[in-house]
Amino acid sequence: MSTRSFLPQGFARPAAVAALGSFAAFAVPAIASAQSGFAWACAPTASSYIASSVCAPYVYNSRSGAVRISRSSVGNYTVDFVGLGGRTTVGGIVHVTPYGGDNQVCKVVSWGSGGTDFVVNVRCFMPNTLANADSLFDITVDWQGE
Repeated sequence: MSTRSFLPQGFARPAAVAALGSFAAFAVPAIASAQSGFAWACAPTASSYIASSVCAPYVYNSRSGAVRISRSSVGNYTVDFVGLGGRTTVGGIVHVTPYGGDNQVCKVVSWGSGGTDFVVNVRCFMPNTLANADSLFDITVDWQGE
């Protein structure tokens, strides 16, 4: 059986990798400061609630803080992962997905992670009219905070 090399001509495979053949594995160091959280926003018309009290067990905050979900108007939500912010470091990745069968679309409007909390603003709407609509949704946040 021959193995195909993806190295440019003139480059040799390191001996340690060559000894492992095509099953080479590399260790990736863990990042101790990785932070994450997720929540199911299960009460789309409630003005404000703590997700762990209403939507348990579908909520997690790696800093053990609460996840507070507030509705400012139809289809507009703020999700606050308490204590998950980076204090002075900003960044992160946020994903939101509508949940249920009413065809709403939910999008991340903005997020801030530079303070004490990781705060995400979400907008849900009907795709055919673009009118705001209340919706269940799932949200996840990941980043390399302090």
